[in-house]
Amino acid sequence: MQMELIQNVTNDGEWLIATDDTMREIRSHGTGDFPFQCYSELFDWRYNIGDIGWHWHRELEFVLVQEGAIEYQAGDRVVSLKKGDCAMINSGVIHHGGMHNAGEKWCRFINFLFLPELVAPGNSAIYRKYVEPALDSGADVIVFNRDIPWRKRICEWLENLWNICRTAESMPELQIHINVCNLWLELAAHVNEYREQPKTDRNIVMQARLRKMMQFVWENYTERISADDIAGAANISQSAALRCFRAGTNMSPVEYLNDYRLRCAKEKLLTTHSMISEIALSVGFESVGYFNRLFKREFGMTPRQFIQQETSCKK
Repeated sequence: MQMELIQNVTNDGEWLIATDDTMREIRSHGTGDFPFQCYSELFDWRYNIGDIGWHWHRELEFVLVQEGAIEYQAGDRVVSLKKGDCAMINSGVIHHGGMHNAGEKWCRFINFLFLPELVAPGNSAIYRKYVEPALDSGADVIVFNRDIPWRKRICEWLENLWNICRTAESMPELQIHINVCNLWLELAAHVNEYREQPKTDRNIVMQARLRKMMQFVWENYTERISADDIAGAANISQSAALRCFRAGTNMSPVEYLNDYRLRCAKEKLLTTHSMISEIALSVGFESVGYFNRLFKREFGMTPRQFIQQETSCKK
């Protein structure tokens, strides 16, 4: 079974994920006749920020953390995963992940992505009775810790999947399918334990607006932009934009803009020899003093202290 190690990183420290104008990932995972792919990934905060940019896809995404810790935001939920933890990000949910607030220097984790139709054909009774209820549960992300037996079993099935992806030489597709079905058996049997209120049309519209405004920030963060400019990207008022960002990110539009600028600045501090003032201006901050204050509030140290710390770590 082919396994892929993702190594593409953009200049601002995020994994390179190509998306369309709705934030849907363009790349498909697996093949048309076997829509499954396993990725072994390593984030090293010392050399790149280690962030997966905002995106969504039809595939379900399962995460197995092997070392370190990582934080994911899916929909309006933020979850922290440590060594041994697993999680599922539901189909169609906008999400991103990284080590920004995970409190670790590095993280090794496995991603499994597959279409729901891998479990059963979309027009089958199995799909209707056992796949759709989980997809429609309203749960954006489900964390599988090992304190609850059925969640522990899902972690064990994911570990089995990883071993198959690494070592199987005989009938890997069949072995993967059997493991995925066993994993899904646990999800289907316990759907009432993670069922949430289903998404309303209003929630869907709000998420689409949020995607447009985030895209605007990513493309224009180096420029002088205001909360009104961000709201204008989705053709809504500032108050409506504030509600979207509060619901989806727990931040205001300006807080999100500053947070994104800080992460880009942090990457430049690690990878360039530019002066701190030049970096601050290059990511859109007009005041170096304001940049320094925000940086210290966010990361607990000044930009200069951050550079000194990273320099000493590499010696």
